[in-house]
Amino acid sequence: MPVSEKDLRKLFRQAGYEVVPGAGKGSHWKLKKKGLPTVVIPNHKELATGTEHSLRKILRKVGGES
Repeated sequence: MPVSEKDLRKLFRQAGYEVVPGAGKGSHWKLKKKGLPTVVIPNHKELATGTEHSLRKILRKVGGES
C-alpha cells in the first residue's frame, strides 16, 4: 500500500528531523538532523514504491522505525 509524503515526513520528524523552512523547491521537503545527512522527500500524495523503500531504509538507519 503506497504511503503519503505526509506520513513519511511525520515519521522523520518523530525521529528528530526538522523541516528546513524555504529550502524545498516547491515539490520537495528538505529535512535536517544535526550530525546526519539531509533528507529530501518529494511532496506527492503517494510516493513511488522505490522512493518509499529508500526513505524507509534511511529512517531505519537513524533509528526512527523498526
